[in-house]
Amino acid sequence: LATRPGRRTASAALRGPWTLLWRRHYRVLLGWLLGIAILGAAYGTVFNTIGDILKTNTTLQQVFGPAMVHAANHRLLVNFTALLTVILSAVAIIPGLQLVLSQYLGGLLDLPQWVHRLTPFGWMPAVPEHAVDWHVFGTLSVLALVSVLVGWWRYTRRDLQLR
Repeated sequence: LATRPGRRTASAALRGPWTLLWRRHYRVLLGWLLGIAILGAAYGTVFNTIGDILKTNTTLQQVFGPAMVHAANHRLLVNFTALLTVILSAVAIIPGLQLVLSQYLGGLLDLPQWVHRLTPFGWMPAVPEHAVDWHVFGTLSVLALVSVLVGWWRYTRRDLQLR
């Protein structure tokens, strides 16, 4: 294929680091937002009917009285809200848990040490089991800082022309 010149200016969606980040991850964010909205709507419809379960039972109203049924109804709503909080917290933890489990996946597959050392996590010891190696920590911190500074410097000197 013959090469041809590209556009002289970048689109508005690629003009900065935040717009590039948005362009790369907006589908994942929208998927999570849609999933949480569907989950919230499902629990919202159930939440409205839970309050009516005890109120509409005439036998409970006659046996325990309206005040006791109201107190039990309130306790049921509080318990359901607590359960809903636990479930939504567990859903919110899933992306972080996926990241952590991917680090330990190498241990399950019994990969060689050089594969573990491809990431910064392979160089740091497990801190509760072993002492912190401050030399390695300092070296990785300096490498990270230098990488960020070089990346920022090269980003500001890119050959794209902004409007």
